[in-house]
Formats: sequence, C-alpha cells, structure tokens
Amino acid sequence: MAERTPTSPSSRLPHKGQGSRMTSSVSKADRTAGTEDTQDTEDTQDTEDTQDTQKAGAVGAASNAAGASMAAGTSMAAGTSNAAGAPKPAGATETARPSPPPAAPRETAATEAPTVAANGAPPAPAPATALEPATASVAVPTTPRAAPVAAGAGLARIRPKRELRRRRVAWVVAGIVAVAVIVAGVVHAKERTTGTTDGPLSVETVLQLPANSVVTAVAEGDGAGFATDAQRDLLIRFDPATGRVERSVTLRGLPSAMVLHGTEVWVADSTNNAVVEIDAKTLHTVGSTSLPDTPTSLSVLGDNLWVTTKDVTQLTPVSLITGVVGQPVSVLSGAVRAAEGFGAVWTTGTVNRLTRIVPSTSPGVAPMQSAVEVGQGPTAVAAGVDAMWVANTQSGTVSQVDPNTMAVTATYNVGGNPDAIAVTPDGRVLVGYSSGNVIEELGIDSKPLAIPVGTHPQDMTAAGSGVWVAGANPGRVVRAG
Repeated sequence: MAERTPTSPSSRLPHKGQGSRMTSSVSKADRTAGTEDTQDTEDTQDTEDTQDTQKAGAVGAASNAAGASMAAGTSMAAGTSNAAGAPKPAGATETARPSPPPAAPRETAATEAPTVAANGAPPAPAPATALEPATASVAVPTTPRAAPVAAGAGLARIRPKRELRRRRVAWVVAGIVAVAVIVAGVVHAKERTTGTTDGPLSVETVLQLPANSVVTAVAEGDGAGFATDAQRDLLIRFDPATGRVERSVTLRGLPSAMVLHGTEVWVADSTNNAVVEIDAKTLHTVGSTSLPDTPTSLSVLGDNLWVTTKDVTQLTPVSLITGVVGQPVSVLSGAVRAAEGFGAVWTTGTVNRLTRIVPSTSPGVAPMQSAVEVGQGPTAVAAGVDAMWVANTQSGTVSQVDPNTMAVTATYNVGGNPDAIAVTPDGRVLVGYSSGNVIEELGIDSKPLAIPVGTHPQDMTAAGSGVWVAGANPGRVVRAG
C-alpha cells in the first residue's frame, strides 16, 4: 500500500459528515427495516410521524450527500462525485475510504474506517496531481429510505396522505350533518301541529269592514256569520261564503262580547251593563237583562248564560229561557274570562289560577269549584279535544291542563302577550295577540308557527272546520283552517 502524507490533526477527527456517512453504512437488512418503519409511520400519530421522518431524512442524506453537509467545504464526498463518473476537482482532499469489492457487501461501518499505517501514523493524502479518475463506485441498494431526503421532505410525503384521510372524514361529517339538518327540518315541520292534520293552515278573509272598525267578537251558526263592531256599535250578519253583509243593527251600547245559542245571539252591552238577546235571523232585539257590573265575557252551559264582569270576583248566571239573573257564584281565584268545556265553566283568575266550576243540578246547592295554578296573568281560555288551554298574558306562555286531574300537563313558551286562544275541531291550538297582526299555531316541542292574518286579533272562536278571528285596524273577520 502506498504511503500517504500525514494530514493535520483536525482532518483525522471524524467530520460531522463522515460520521453520518459511517452511520449510514448499515446492512441492506437495516435499510429494509428502515423502509418498513417509514411505511408504518403513516398510520401513527403526528409526533411519531415527525420523529421517524427526521431519522429517514438524516440517514438518506448522509449516505448520498455526506460531503455536501460539510460546513467548511474542505472535502467532497467521493461516493457522490464518483457515481456520476466525474473526476475529482483539483485541490480536493480524498476521503479515506477504500472501495470494497463489488461482489462483497459491506458488513459493518468498520470497513470504511481510514487506513492506518503499520507504524501507527495516520495515512498521508496523495498529491492532488496524482489523483486518478474513479473507475468504480459503491453500489448502494435503492430503497425509499436511502434516497436523499431534505429536511422535512418525509413529512411532505406523509402529510398528503393524512390530509386526504382528513378531507375524506370532513366530507363524511359534512354529509351526515346535512342529512341531519334535512331530517330535523322535516320532523320540526310535523311537530308544529298539535292535531292530526299535517300541513299549514289556510287563511282567508271572510268579512271586510271599514279600516277603523274594531271587530270584538265573532260567531258562526244558522248558516251565517255574526260579528260585532265596537267602533260603530253594530251587530252584523254576513254570508261566510261571499263576505256579503246581509243585515246589521245598531246597538244601544258598546258590544264587548257575543255568543250564539240556538236561534238567538247574546251580546254583552258594556255601556249599559247588560246582556241583550237578539234574534239571529232578523236581528230584532228579543230582550235585555241588567247586570250588577259591566260584562266582559259570555259562556253557555246548560240552560244558563254565564257572565264574567269587571268585578272579576263573581260568575253570574242568566237564564237562557226567562232572561232572569240567577245567584252569582263567588269565585275564590277570580273570574276574568269564562269558557265552557267538559261539563263545566272555566274561569281565568286574578291569582294566576284556572278554576273549574261545576253547577249543581239541585236547587239551592252551590257549584263545586277546583283550581290549578297556571302562568302569570291568565286571560283567555278555551276547550280543546282533550285539554283546557290557557293564554298567560304576562308570562308569555300557554298552559295545557288535564280537565279530569286538574294538573298542568305542559307549558309552552310563546313569547309576547297572548290574550286570545282557540282550538280547531281537529285539535290545532291557535294563539292570538291583540298587539300584532299574526296568530300562532302552537307546536309540540317546537316554536309556534306564525300565521299572518292582516289584522289585530281581538277574539277567536272555533267555527266550522277551523277558527274565526275577529280583528281590528283594519276591521275584518279571518278564517283559519
């Protein structure tokens, strides 16, 4: 072996690039294992991905570009330049690594250690002029891990696959959410009604009056519709099919409430503290009965007309046969408005209660009373298919009450100040607000469905297959059903 000129002490020390090169001179089995590690990292967490990829980049870069990683550029990797068949540049220092026989694989990194002279002195580098072009290069097995990898390039190869998986997951989640929204919308639409009929209610105007009219009450029967106009003190009979006014009559005082019973219309006269009986066909006055106070609402049960007054403490019966006032009933919870249902008269009270009053069939026996607490400021009350419904004006709620157990089975938050309520024959509950121009259909487990009616509801009553709404400003009667 030719003797070489000793190099400087610094050149004998393993260079950072050379150390990496020797580290990369592992067996083919090690490289194959490294490749399998790289493939396994694609299914691990982001932290493990980063660590394995950095290892792969360091090993691959060192095995093919050791000279390129040297900071001072004092030597060039012989494997890199010789593999291309190019001569070493003048003045370059040869890396002390003998080329192993082509047929014999390198076993360990020790075969690439610098050759040491027999006397223990470091080998001397050959003169630059004596360098000969390389005639052979070391064959390095080509594996994904042995390829030169720049810093972070492994992550660039792994991330697109992970990104694709994430995008697929995102699209799947988005699809599930879209389907859920559609299904929820369908279910929500069906839950808006309390009855058995699906679909929105139809709304039509059946009577149009002058804009300043105030329709305070409405009724239907005897093939005709009836409405009271408090602005002009009128009782009007009209054809509900065409909206044509058939006849009208001027009353003595302001009509505040009305109820139809048989062939007579009973109207509350708030000006004269009386109830007036009027023939439904001719609109001729049959009789008038004076009351102890101003009437506010009317209800019919049995042979009596039951009247609430501004006194709000009593319920006064008036005979439908004789027109004679009976013994007033003192209602402990108060009597603001009255409605008939389930064989009793129901009154909303002044202490946030709904009272059931069952008249006695025996003369001189006081009616039985029972009460249940509802929302704040109960006003309107109506009977439904299987419950009593109360509009609580102050709390903006509607209470559903079991008429047999006298228990509140549900409370619905409707907002605003509901002061009118009615139930269609098929069980739909409609709520009115005198301060707005809409009514709302109460929904189970959902928000109420607003229905524009083009007028401010003053009164609502079940009529035919729907509900009639008496409105003001403009004065009209609207049928919803």
